[in-house]
Amino acid sequence: MRRRTVLAGGLGLAAGTGLGSGASARARTGGDGDTYGELLARWRAVLVGPGAPQGPYADAYARAVAAHDAVAAGRLAGLVIDEDAPSPWPDLPLDETPALSANVTAAADRLRSLALATATPGGQWYGNADAAARTASGCRVLWRARYHAGQAQYGNWWDWEIGTPRALTDALALLGPATDAATAAGLLAAVDHFVPDPRRMLRGELESTGANRVDLCRVVAVRGALGGDDGRLTSAAAALSGVLDPVPLGDGFHADGSFLMHTSVAYPGTYGEVLLRGMAELMRLLAGTAWDVGAPERRLTAEAVDRTFVPLTHHGLTLDAVRGRAIARHTATDADDGFRLALDLLLLADALPPPEAARLRATAKYALAHNTWRDLAVRSPAQVATAATVLGDDSVVPADGPLGHFGYDGMERYVHRRPGWTYCLSLNSDRVARYEYMNGENAHGWHTGDGASLLYVDGEGADPYPYTDAYWPTCDPKRLAGITVDTAPLPVGAGGDNDHVPLSGTRWSGSVRLGDTALAGCDLRGTDSPLRARRSWLFLDDAVLTAGSGITATGGRRVESVVQHRQRPGAFTVDGAAQPDTPGVTRAHPGARWAHLAGTGGHVFLHTAASCRLRSLREDREGAWADIRQGGPTARLTRRYLTLWHDHGEEPADAAFADLLLPGATAATTAARAAAPGVEVLRLDREAHAFRAGQVTAAVFFTAGSAAGITADGPCAVLLAEDAAGTLRVAVADPSRSVPAVTLRIADGRRTLAADPGLTVLATGRGGLRLHAATGGTRGAGLTAAFSATGTPARPARLTSLPPDADATVRGGAHAGLNDGRGDVLTVRRAAAADDTRRAYLRFRLPGGARPERAVLWVYGAIPKDPDSRASDLLHHPLRAHATAPGARWGERRLTWDTAPAPAAPLGEGLLTTYPDWTGLDVTGAVRDAAARGEAYVTLALAQDDEGPEMRLDSRESGGRTPRLHVLTR
Repeated sequence: MRRRTVLAGGLGLAAGTGLGSGASARARTGGDGDTYGELLARWRAVLVGPGAPQGPYADAYARAVAAHDAVAAGRLAGLVIDEDAPSPWPDLPLDETPALSANVTAAADRLRSLALATATPGGQWYGNADAAARTASGCRVLWRARYHAGQAQYGNWWDWEIGTPRALTDALALLGPATDAATAAGLLAAVDHFVPDPRRMLRGELESTGANRVDLCRVVAVRGALGGDDGRLTSAAAALSGVLDPVPLGDGFHADGSFLMHTSVAYPGTYGEVLLRGMAELMRLLAGTAWDVGAPERRLTAEAVDRTFVPLTHHGLTLDAVRGRAIARHTATDADDGFRLALDLLLLADALPPPEAARLRATAKYALAHNTWRDLAVRSPAQVATAATVLGDDSVVPADGPLGHFGYDGMERYVHRRPGWTYCLSLNSDRVARYEYMNGENAHGWHTGDGASLLYVDGEGADPYPYTDAYWPTCDPKRLAGITVDTAPLPVGAGGDNDHVPLSGTRWSGSVRLGDTALAGCDLRGTDSPLRARRSWLFLDDAVLTAGSGITATGGRRVESVVQHRQRPGAFTVDGAAQPDTPGVTRAHPGARWAHLAGTGGHVFLHTAASCRLRSLREDREGAWADIRQGGPTARLTRRYLTLWHDHGEEPADAAFADLLLPGATAATTAARAAAPGVEVLRLDREAHAFRAGQVTAAVFFTAGSAAGITADGPCAVLLAEDAAGTLRVAVADPSRSVPAVTLRIADGRRTLAADPGLTVLATGRGGLRLHAATGGTRGAGLTAAFSATGTPARPARLTSLPPDADATVRGGAHAGLNDGRGDVLTVRRAAAADDTRRAYLRFRLPGGARPERAVLWVYGAIPKDPDSRASDLLHHPLRAHATAPGARWGERRLTWDTAPAPAAPLGEGLLTTYPDWTGLDVTGAVRDAAARGEAYVTLALAQDDEGPEMRLDSRESGGRTPRLHVLTR
């Protein structure tokens, strides 16, 4: 039976549930029926699923129902329903000391599970009035004992505002009239008490964001349906507006498809999946009503599937690189989260137009068919029934996700999906956490964001679940594949995002991309270590080049660069010689040119400094989930690993290496590539990395420099690629986010075909290409151009970079007569009070000569944030440049609010956030007008159009990143 049939037919939930007083409200579903009864019927369909499947999946469903029934029997037997019981279950004390708020949620979850058992067709408790009554009585106990209006929160806010109310509103929807009116009303009042506004969380202290916002909307919407409350439904629907809009930093989706939660943690695989499921559920619930999910949110949800979720999977497994601290949960493996994502796609499909729905079902079927880590029968009955709708439907042809390169600079994750394999790189920065350690979870995650790579390979002999079978509790957390690491032990939580500890990563981290070829790099900083290393990765069609240079440490520290760390390894050969499989013996491989691991692929060693000694080790490693997660299973587990690494020794100085990874390659292919790698290392030192692979040239400049025929006047990453038609494409980005613009010189005489806005071609022809890339404010995004021998020659251009010859801040109100022209900070704010309102003024001496074609004012700064508050992390606000009246004359140390020229015509606008960065403001109009009048100077004012937070910008006295005016003339 298809899910649409169930929804269309309804489940006949009784209208008179005694759950509210909204029966007189006007029906909103387009007819005269009971609106709230229909909403509850829809929600019940979402929770219960499409019912028992027929055919090959009937047995799995029956076994899932039987297992659920057995658990329900135990829960019912232990349920305490005495009027004054302190908890529905004695093993879940609800005490405040210690603050066991998790037990409140656990009790609610058990009640939800019992309610679901009474509503699941085919089960022994289905329609059992006594079981429903006992479950409702359990709800009453929880309400009276702990979850009621007026109760103060303790422990984790999530339990009170999301976990418990989500479970209890589901239980009420499933139990219907079995719950007495007083209990239902009391629980709804409790939900109103703990979740008065879905836009707020943490006792109202923070604005809710991302997955938390959607969860809160789900709670409030179901509560509104239960209570017949138009206001609550309207509140939930309104709060969904904009929840998927791209954010410039922090929680939520970013323009490149990144998804962060807890401000700085890459989280599409868990929190993102919860958000997707919540959106799909609410689309189903509210379809066709006055509270329907808006068209923009529907569109963005569907786009997020293609841009974010599907590329971050491999054969139905959600990549561990985006699952945060969930990698430490034995019940939530990559296979489990991938299974849930596939079901989310099916739920979402039922709310989308037929073409999109068909595509999602095909993707989900592919994932479900490949992800068989757990027997389908161990899933919940609703999950089995939902999966069976596509697994048993021959008309749905499974389709894998797209191949290609998917770069997520906003969360420092880079995924290369090729035929037969997927590679995922995890980096960190001063924007993105190395890892998250929270609530006792992910105790050994220290290096999961230090260049760790995940490799999934298909084909004969390959492990389809390389990270699923107790990998994280048994692996060596100091030897994850891909990392350069100080081998000294670390304490739990070191270097992670823990209780808002400032991030310890580098500023130089990011990538540049041309089509499906990409180049990533980072200036790696060790965790609580003097280790420094420059790293890069070049993503090619059939390989990934990994390189390191400047690998240095002092203080007796020993450093390694890990090539591979694989569970259940196959046969291992080095330069064609089979290596013994005896565990526990470290072997040296001096002068090795290549190595091969059966079922995984090959490694070709392109460059190894004398200090890089190749080592390998097979070992049986032991661990327990309890080692990495508080409260996890304590049973000791043993798994065999093979580790291959470069040993840089103690206190290395400028060590370097370059390896070519060939996923899925045979030993013969690997040997052939070692003889003719097809990749050349052109430069590999502390300042730059440069490589050539066929028609691709790649260069990472950690500082200004030259390599591979490219000269850059600042830090950047550059890719050049020539196609069969002779067109040269160029891409440039500034992963360091440290300069407003980069000028490139490329030894190539081709002419311009096209260029992105922000990339100006200064010259072409015999002297080579000269390009000016305005990388400031792009948040690391790349700019591209194309050149051809037959293209249009660029008109000679000159770009002049001007410092201000004067700048000052002025302040209104009681401070209107004071001058602040000597400080190293320019301050801008429009406040409700004149005393707190500030503007900044800058004066530039204009270059003589040709009429300006474009002028951009670059300023560097940020919105100050409270280091003890996550609320301020997400602040962002526009900054506006203004022209001033012609002929303005002022002195830097005399300018005040009273004497400053009034802002005139508004010019360009830029966005400032709490992350210090460059912002470019188009001031062409003011500069052109001043030049046309023959004036030698131009004065620009900086202000906010609307009330906003304080902005602090580096002034010309700062000695740091001072303002610049870039003027282009021809």
